[in-house]
Amino acid sequence: MNSNEALEPVSENGAIPFGLRVAGVPSLPACLSARVLLTLLAFAALGSAGIVNEPNACAPVPVTPCMVADNTGPIQITDPAQLLFQIVDLNNNGQYWGSYSGGTGFGGVGGGGGIGIYSDVNGLSLPADPASSIQQNVTAAAALLALGASATSAPNPGGSTVVTNSTSSYLTGAFVDTPVAARVDQYQTTIDAILNGGQVFQETFGLPFSDPAVQAAVAAADAILAGDGASYGSPGLVSSSTSLAGSQLTYATTGESPTGAVETTTMDTFGPNYIAVGDNLGDLFLVLAGQLDINVNTELLYATDRNAITTSTYLTTQTYDIDGTTTSSTVPEPGSWSMGGAGLLAFMLAAWGKRTVAGRGAGNRG
Repeated sequence: MNSNEALEPVSENGAIPFGLRVAGVPSLPACLSARVLLTLLAFAALGSAGIVNEPNACAPVPVTPCMVADNTGPIQITDPAQLLFQIVDLNNNGQYWGSYSGGTGFGGVGGGGGIGIYSDVNGLSLPADPASSIQQNVTAAAALLALGASATSAPNPGGSTVVTNSTSSYLTGAFVDTPVAARVDQYQTTIDAILNGGQVFQETFGLPFSDPAVQAAVAAADAILAGDGASYGSPGLVSSSTSLAGSQLTYATTGESPTGAVETTTMDTFGPNYIAVGDNLGDLFLVLAGQLDINVNTELLYATDRNAITTSTYLTTQTYDIDGTTTSSTVPEPGSWSMGGAGLLAFMLAAWGKRTVAGRGAGNRG
């Protein structure tokens, strides 16, 4: 149903219109009450769907706790005093509606009442408070009127009764989460330099082995071993382990999506008055003096779409050893030089003494 074709004045032989025609519904005599017409329009707006009461829906005589709705979605009632509207079995078929009367239109005059029903994606329904939707329309009409000539206006087809349509939307507190997994790697890398079995260098970094800072430590360890005259090789991985250090759940909003729930409200307003009609209550409509407007509003409820990101943090712990060794020297120690020199000196002195004695003996014989 749309505002252009849902309802048109009905006349006979070009006379003044005396009734209304709703798409798919026989023409209605003007004597029918607005409430009957509201009922008919509400069913037409719902597409005559076979919706049924939600099991915990509040009844005309409420037994708490029970559920109703307004234009923000379902609400739990724990005390009948919380109900600010009537709950009625509008067609005596066990289908509960919210009913409100005595409202005021824009400027506090000309307001009527309305009925409302909330239905979810499963076809379950709750009686809905029409007052919240009516107030939403009044607020939107005031904002449009404040725009003056720049406001978009919908044409009035005339007649004693006219039906208009509008849509609205509401972002509920519901969320639609998409699981997303993320990984963060942390490191603890230790560099050891070993000379002949003893540690001569150690440094630990919160970085992977390939990081330039770790490689600089490897070069420093090599320099120490080289300064000691050691032979050494490349760093060797002597231990390595990876473990889960922790996880964290965060959310990132990605958009909005309809929940499938809808609140349909019919609102009657007597002219002269203004109401908001059209998509997202975006057009201003003037209800003429002496005219009754019945506006059918369809509100779509939306949920926030999010990525539910589970970030797992893993710690990798590694130790690298650089082994250096020195070989034994073939050059005698300083103490060995002293002992060897003393022995050589004694040998030379003994040989010289023998030579001297032999010389003297030869002289005596001559």
